[in-house]
Amino acid sequence: MNNVMSLFVSLLALIGILLVMQIITVEIMARKALKTNNTGYFMIFNLPYSYNRSARMGFVYFFVYLLFFSEKVFSTEWFLYLLVFIAMGIVSDAVVQYLVLYYGKIRFKKYIVETEKLEDEVKAYFNQEEAASEDYERSMPTYNEIELTKKYLQPTDHLAFMSIDGGDYVKNFQTYPEVTFDVEPFFDQYQVEQNLSGLPIKVTGLTQEKGLPFKDNHIDLFANEYSTYDKNEVVRVLKPGGIFVLNQNGSENLKEFLNMYMPLALRSQWNVETAKQSLINVGFTILEAYEDYGYLHFRSLSQLDTYLKKVVPELTKEREKFVTFYTQALRDIKNQGFYSLSTYRFIIIAKLTGSYQEIAQEHQL
Repeated sequence: MNNVMSLFVSLLALIGILLVMQIITVEIMARKALKTNNTGYFMIFNLPYSYNRSARMGFVYFFVYLLFFSEKVFSTEWFLYLLVFIAMGIVSDAVVQYLVLYYGKIRFKKYIVETEKLEDEVKAYFNQEEAASEDYERSMPTYNEIELTKKYLQPTDHLAFMSIDGGDYVKNFQTYPEVTFDVEPFFDQYQVEQNLSGLPIKVTGLTQEKGLPFKDNHIDLFANEYSTYDKNEVVRVLKPGGIFVLNQNGSENLKEFLNMYMPLALRSQWNVETAKQSLINVGFTILEAYEDYGYLHFRSLSQLDTYLKKVVPELTKEREKFVTFYTQALRDIKNQGFYSLSTYRFIIIAKLTGSYQEIAQEHQL
């Protein structure tokens, strides 16, 4: 009898501890959600009750039982109490989960109702055809990549661009030396050629091995505009003393969007300092480097949608996946007149210190 009483007292104590801990966790997460304006969090309490933790909690209660009840191990009585303990533990956990869900429905009813209405508006927007709108507000840039690049460009240079916009950046560059290439990894070559029609530019792509389509020590200035790149390939194609202009978005760019779908802990840190060090490690000397922390303000879902479709192509295929984000944006637009996204980019101008062969030997490329 004492064993039975001890069993149930321990079980009730565990239930009480779990309930208190889960309510505390819910309150902490709710406070964090309100602080970050992520009221989509509260919608988990609007889901129908479903319990699918039986196996996991069975293991938990099994080990708890082993820890506290070591008398007559593996006896018939011991196994009987074990089965009762696990069964009661799973039932108790299921009850706790239901109580927490019910607690959340009452505690956060205001946010649930508000978010439901906003989600309905977002889904209605997804289902209608609305003209694209690019009339959003952008912060003043702190540097001009075109002007910085032209500082290091000579009329007789071999210039190579690498970008991801189908040739738009190259077209805006306007001043071209005798030999100019545009490497577009993500666009059809014919489409880019049409965009750059009439300009003295040779359009090309990557090789089958995903390398740059140039001979060793061939390029005087290589300008990368927001594209991924292989630094070893850049070293290979640049002439000794060649210039590499690297203009990139950092890992803090559009962080409000990325944090919802890719937590910071899962993203590599990419900023001006990490990029500079990666170039120094393969034989570059840094000549100039600048950062630009800015913002984008969107005053309608149409403006936000138009922008994000350019930078997140998945939006055109998986709209429902991003309902929570658009709902949060719509809430800000209604409350403060706009939704803000943080931007972060940087530019580095670096000079190659020697030939590819020398650097490859020194740095073991």
